[in-house]
Amino acid sequence: MSIYPIGGVVNSYQLTSLNLLIGHVQPKPEYERELLSLKDGGTVGIDWLASPFRHDVNTPIVILQHGLCGHTYSHYMKGQPEVLTQAGLYVASFVARGCGGVPLTTPETFTASRTNDFREVVQYISKTYPGRKIAAVGYSLGAGLLLKYLGEEGENCIISAAVAISPAYDFHDRTHLFTKYERMGMVNGLINLVKNHEGFLKNHPDSCLDWNGMMNCRTVREFDQAAIVGKPPNEGSNRVGMDAYGTSSPDKLTGNRHKRDFLHFATVDDYYTASSSKHYIQCITIPTLAISSKDDFLSAHTSVPTKSELIGTGMCVLMTPHGGHVSFSDCFGNAYGPASCWSDRVSAAWIKSCTITVPVAEEIKV
Repeated sequence: MSIYPIGGVVNSYQLTSLNLLIGHVQPKPEYERELLSLKDGGTVGIDWLASPFRHDVNTPIVILQHGLCGHTYSHYMKGQPEVLTQAGLYVASFVARGCGGVPLTTPETFTASRTNDFREVVQYISKTYPGRKIAAVGYSLGAGLLLKYLGEEGENCIISAAVAISPAYDFHDRTHLFTKYERMGMVNGLINLVKNHEGFLKNHPDSCLDWNGMMNCRTVREFDQAAIVGKPPNEGSNRVGMDAYGTSSPDKLTGNRHKRDFLHFATVDDYYTASSSKHYIQCITIPTLAISSKDDFLSAHTSVPTKSELIGTGMCVLMTPHGGHVSFSDCFGNAYGPASCWSDRVSAAWIKSCTITVPVAEEIKV
């Protein structure tokens, strides 16, 4: 498998910007939205691809998980459904609480540590379509959450295969370009996300959010301080307070990880430590492909595990010299789908090989 950047473009900003442009001008796949109520009172979305294969018992279901402030129509996800469909797979997209038009019904937003939402979605799909194989593809922050979930589940994981694209393994490890990029758009994206729910969040009696801190933040860390650490719970609040690691700290977690989400952190560093997928990937047992790029300007390649003892028996780590962040645009994309890129095709090939019996003579082109 090789990636050939379009026209020889190798600058990570150019590759990522090119993928952003291609994604914005491509038509949107048609989905049908279902809102799922969670055990803690929260709400998430499941966008079902409009396709006759939705109810085909022999077609595996692939759940897509977007990144920070993302949604089903994020530019990096628009080409994947067509490629997966061509591979004989069906697509459903998980939309996190508060994102992509999903209403907030609890005073908490999408975070890098909350895996229970995705867990409940997987369980719901498994019960709704019993006997169907389930796979998943995560992007950026969603890729890290997917890896964390797979490690927590360990040998009990009901997902058959997974792909994580551009995950951050260690949130303490920042690239030298991260600060520049966060000021170009990430911080505004986070502020706009919570502004969309201002009427619900600002004066909620159980909210620990520091509203003024979020509105005046200049960096992602400052936003996380206000939104994740926030203020101490009000007296009489229904919000549950926990220490940084819930039932146990990451360095002591083995086997089947605890499944209690972290609702409160004492410091931002505690939040970053508990959210870093490197503490969980040793317990991944299902076939999992993690794709990173050495020139990724957001997810530091220096944190990508390069030794077998750092990852679980089911995990395969792939790092390319070029690709930017959730981009991997190449010169062969248009032949495989209107907005597809190299990582779309690799993801489809990986999941197909793990979930569908393929004749020996059949070639899976990537």
